[in-house]
Amino acid sequence: MVPDEQKSDTNLNASFQIQYVLLVRHGSRDKPYDAQRHLHHLQNIDDQCQSNDPNLPYSVANRKVDGRPKSLSLAGWLAETLDIYGIKICAALCSDHLHAKETQAAYLQVLKSQNLCIDNINENQDGHLNPKNFWKDSSFHRTIVNQIEPSKNAHALMITGHQPQLGWIASCLIGKHQPLPLRQSEIACIQLIPNKKLLWAIAESNSKIVNDLRSKIKSKMDVAKFFAGFVLLLLGFVLRDTKQLIKSPDQTIRSLGHVGIFLVLLSLGFFAATVFAYDRLLMPSVFWSGKQFSVAASTPGKIPRRPPTQEHWMLYFNMTRAWNGLFTPGVMFLFLGLASFILAQLSSDWIVAVFITVFILVVPLVACRLFQPSLGFDD
Repeated sequence: MVPDEQKSDTNLNASFQIQYVLLVRHGSRDKPYDAQRHLHHLQNIDDQCQSNDPNLPYSVANRKVDGRPKSLSLAGWLAETLDIYGIKICAALCSDHLHAKETQAAYLQVLKSQNLCIDNINENQDGHLNPKNFWKDSSFHRTIVNQIEPSKNAHALMITGHQPQLGWIASCLIGKHQPLPLRQSEIACIQLIPNKKLLWAIAESNSKIVNDLRSKIKSKMDVAKFFAGFVLLLLGFVLRDTKQLIKSPDQTIRSLGHVGIFLVLLSLGFFAATVFAYDRLLMPSVFWSGKQFSVAASTPGKIPRRPPTQEHWMLYFNMTRAWNGLFTPGVMFLFLGLASFILAQLSSDWIVAVFITVFILVVPLVACRLFQPSLGFDD
């Protein structure tokens, strides 16, 4: 049940019975040098969109400027999407930072005017969403997550806060550990029932981000092509030696030879599939087409729905999906195939063979883990 009390902090004994969670990043701030950070207002806070005139169309909000107009513009987009999916907001939590509270107010201004909030909507500020608190204890976000009870009722909890905590909340809800690329005022919708997933995201179009992602995709395609060429070159050298292995009177050596050939060829197939996947991503978005789906139907896939999800989100998630699901297994199969050849060649000395194989497989993984870049976050 949604808590009834209005408090500055969330009632830890309360629970939110909901089907969706909307994660909203706070709007852009103005940054005057003569004011402390906690005194910053949203940019353009005195814009005409702040007017209380109910006849003022929200479409006048200029999406090219930050702050309140941007929040109102994206809130209008959100209202259309919630109406299509039949979702209503039953509770709203936000950080007690000024810009987060103003962002939530801008969103609720639009959603209430479109009757997309329940009558007794609960609006709270939650200290766990305050950066001062969650950086002291990064597990604070679990307190909020533990209050969420999945329920098939088409109700949503809206959480307005900061990065990277919104990403941590998403990871707890859907079990995925990857960044949630929310920019100022943007929204991600997490579905809890019938299956947990990132359902869609609403964001501004950004040609620079799209161009940067396409450049990154081309770079990853070149890497996949390099590995595919390397495997073809490798096969030219090893196939001559593998004839002796697969004809060896020793059953173990023959088996290792067959396994090595199979794994190397399998890795080649995965590298080729990676190239085809990235080539498809480089297709201009005007020619994109997707499978037919129903709003009410369950979608087991892990890619957000488009519409309303923007192009750069689709490129980002499909790019990482192809890398993790196609290229990375290809590299693993290649290394395992090479390890099989080494074991077969050095079968006369099994201790040395196993040591070399373990060294080849384990050391790069440990080194990759130890020296993985730490890039930080933007808030």
